[in-house]
Amino acid sequence: MTTVTTTKRHAIQEMAFNALFDQITTDIDLGEGALLDLTLNYIADPDGELTTHRPTPDHRQDPDAPAGWAILTNPDPLSTAKTTANLLDLSLAAAVTPDGTDEIRRTTATIARRLGITRGKALTYCEIGTMLTRLPATADAVAGGAFSLDLLRIIADVTCCVATTYLDAVDTGIAALLTPTRPDQVIPGPVILRRSVTAIVGTCQPTALPVDPDDQDVPPPALQTDFSIDTRNDDYTVFHITVPADEGLGVTRIIAAVADAHDCSRATAFTELCHGAVGDVQVTLNCYRNIDTGQTYLENRWLAGIAEERWIRRVTHLTVPSHSAHDSRFITDNQRALLAGIDGTCRT
Repeated sequence: MTTVTTTKRHAIQEMAFNALFDQITTDIDLGEGALLDLTLNYIADPDGELTTHRPTPDHRQDPDAPAGWAILTNPDPLSTAKTTANLLDLSLAAAVTPDGTDEIRRTTATIARRLGITRGKALTYCEIGTMLTRLPATADAVAGGAFSLDLLRIIADVTCCVATTYLDAVDTGIAALLTPTRPDQVIPGPVILRRSVTAIVGTCQPTALPVDPDDQDVPPPALQTDFSIDTRNDDYTVFHITVPADEGLGVTRIIAAVADAHDCSRATAFTELCHGAVGDVQVTLNCYRNIDTGQTYLENRWLAGIAEERWIRRVTHLTVPSHSAHDSRFITDNQRALLAGIDGTCRT
């Protein structure tokens, strides 16, 4: 058991997102009374202290535990609060789902007025409700409350133009994507979710995909690079360097690593790097290639054409992604590198 002492000024927010929702799930009246008592006490003494007790988290995993999303199996009151909020958003989206003959502007204006939200947020609820109606298997997959409104909106955005003929195939693919395959699985982030749903829609009906800014015409390599020097000031020199986005990612990571190793600014690190005085500083960038589709990503950036060839030539080590286990609380370096290569970051 962990004892936590906080000021009453922060206890209002703490209880609203922690203990209050936990109590609401079991006893709404008790939860409202507890918040009211705390609010009155806060008004009388806002800088006082409140002592609460929370169970110490157990990071051990049961090898026989069924597959499930971590947010649903985590006993943390914060997870319970977010799950409750997600379920409420699902209920609202289902309640305000428009009919096919409804006029969108009038409908969103009415919903915004009734819920006290903006028209943009009202439109989001309508789009999600429509998506859940068109994709029943997907609706069942998210019915537990694991997915937030922002993630559901991504699915609605990508699938809004899918024709009726392809709905079943898209629905089946997305439902499988949103079904956990191992215990305490982390919810996919927005970038990975959009990429995965886009791949499913693209396989079934490529013409239904929304326009992707990354797919716009890219300037030729000769126009993607530039190097200019401004020496007009006698006290300092300004370098203007333009490189393709994928190269910029690598250069930035290298300069940042030198700055961390030498405990200096990035400008100093750049100078040391040019003079070859960086010692044995090394940087690992993770590329991920989908064997089935052939798509290649550098961290979280899609590579194509010359960029893909450029980074494939730089590959020094290969590994096959697979599940792995460990006994410590934190993931291993290999697991961290694998997640960074697939997701663009390590969220564990």
